[in-house]
Amino acid sequence: MSELDAFFDGMTRFLRGDLDAAALRDRLGPSPSAPGRFTFYRGLIRANHRRVLAHLFPAAQHAYAGGGGAPWPALVDAFARAHPCGDWDLNAFGAAFPAFLEGRPDRPDAASLAQVADYEYAFYRVTRAPDAFDPAVDVVNPTVTPRSYTCDVPAFVRSVRRGAPAPLAATPITGFLYRRPDDRQVRWLRPTLARLLAFARATGEIDDEACAAAGVESPALDAATDALVRAGVLGRGARR
Repeated sequence: MSELDAFFDGMTRFLRGDLDAAALRDRLGPSPSAPGRFTFYRGLIRANHRRVLAHLFPAAQHAYAGGGGAPWPALVDAFARAHPCGDWDLNAFGAAFPAFLEGRPDRPDAASLAQVADYEYAFYRVTRAPDAFDPAVDVVNPTVTPRSYTCDVPAFVRSVRRGAPAPLAATPITGFLYRRPDDRQVRWLRPTLARLLAFARATGEIDDEACAAAGVESPALDAATDALVRAGVLGRGARR
């Protein structure tokens, strides 16, 4: 390992908390900077972790705070140790957070916490998705992100954002997160059965025969397709 490689390996381990300042000095040799200066930068990394997750997951943080267990900052620190960020985009640090919450053995509400975090990160991803949809000719808006939850997660997240948190209702819900092409706003659409089937037909997952077996015939499917086109979920290329 070259001296430069050894430096970056040692600093990475130090900033992640695997080495203390004394161990870093033993690895790299003496430095004109006092140990406290090194420790400052490790604290800065930890603060960035907490800032990023608080920004991405405000509703998950609110739900977590009401259930006891380790404080939120300690949870973030544990997540950072288990899933160190290796992406230039700090927001990518949150990608594994929903699964991390779901695996918490100390929280009986781990599944619902994970659902809240999943919705919040999906919302972020849809917000940042590249523009690649021409509603005049394309079939499906590529930002559409189908989601199914055992709780009414979208309503809970909206209530937290409004500053008036409501209880997380145990109501199963299925819908689409997507960005409308006209105003570029991210929306949540809870479709009817006909619209779910129309979407599945547009994406090639099912055909008219399967839709009819589910109780929705072609005229209703066509009307549902038109409704999804107006909503910005599908493009005019989905019309038959």
